[in-house]
Amino acid sequence: GWEIVEGCWCFDPSKAEGEASEPKALVHFVGGAFAGASPQLTYRYFLETLAARGFFVIATPFETNFEHLKIADEIHLKYTQCVRSLGSRVEGLQTIGVGHSLGALEQLLLCSRYRDLNENRAGNVLISFNNKPVTDAIPFYAELIAPASSQFVAPLLQQLGTLPQASMIGSVVDSLRDQTPDFIRKNVFPLIDQLVPIYEDIANDRLEFTPTPQESKSYIE
Repeated sequence: GWEIVEGCWCFDPSKAEGEASEPKALVHFVGGAFAGASPQLTYRYFLETLAARGFFVIATPFETNFEHLKIADEIHLKYTQCVRSLGSRVEGLQTIGVGHSLGALEQLLLCSRYRDLNENRAGNVLISFNNKPVTDAIPFYAELIAPASSQFVAPLLQQLGTLPQASMIGSVVDSLRDQTPDFIRKNVFPLIDQLVPIYEDIANDRLEFTPTPQESKSYIE
């Protein structure tokens, strides 16, 4: 089944229940915005189907934000540490990059930014590739979401941060997190944790991704 290795979710077909098989290749998967924070949950059927067909799956989670190169750096760090930790279990396996939506863009940014990834990579499978500006990627962003966040969310977040009870509230939340079932803590909380930072960006009148879609297009080789 699934195991966490250096922050990545891994599925080894040789350890699968039922018909186990030696891995024939390595799939490095990166999911889309928001869903990519917990790929072992949101893409479970797809990834377990790949594992059932003999692919060793490494799914690297990430928190959605407006800094796409920062996301690429986070993914690269987790992934390389994971591969190093797995050692002989994946050594010599040809790699196939698979990305969905924002994850498809991140795969291309990764291969352009970190050339070492290309040495043993057979290619990339890009599903619903997304390099749209924020106004196209998020419907009604400029008309409704950004103005509403700036007007209502920003003051609320600022007020909450200055409350004397803020640290106490944080401690209570952490305590509740520790008491939740392991499945919820590992699979659901990562999806929730990314919401406040993204709302902070929106509330601060963030109007475009960095790099911009045009800059990303020029960056990718």
